[in-house]
Amino acid sequence: MSLLTKNKKSKQRIFEEWVYEQVAQEITQDQRRVGLWTKAKALSGGEEAKVESIYIQLRAESIVDEAKVAQELVEESRKKARQEASSRESTIHKAKKAAVLDQSKEKEPFKLDKFVFKIFGLVAIFALIGVFVSAS
Repeated sequence: MSLLTKNKKSKQRIFEEWVYEQVAQEITQDQRRVGLWTKAKALSGGEEAKVESIYIQLRAESIVDEAKVAQELVEESRKKARQEASSRESTIHKAKKAAVLDQSKEKEPFKLDKFVFKIFGLVAIFALIGVFVSAS
């Protein structure tokens, strides 16, 4: 038996003790769940002495079920938060990428225009040189 298995069983026993403590507090404070109390009466077969012990078992199961449902809700909430964060990051990444592309598109025509102007300037200079050379 590994340490992990022993630790898991210990955690289960501690949780189970806490559950039964909660049930005991509810009973002593007269805060029974009416539906479960009625179910305990039905399951007792009319034996009043068994009603409380059946109720304790039912309520303990109910608390465990509530804890499981709460855990599932927490996990779903975390999963949704991770998905939303991932979606936001993706949107931000796409926006940054689009901004970089937009900036590069804005700069390219300007660079191209400068290049074209330089070529036309050189062509004009050679044309003038050619005119002067042929005129001489």
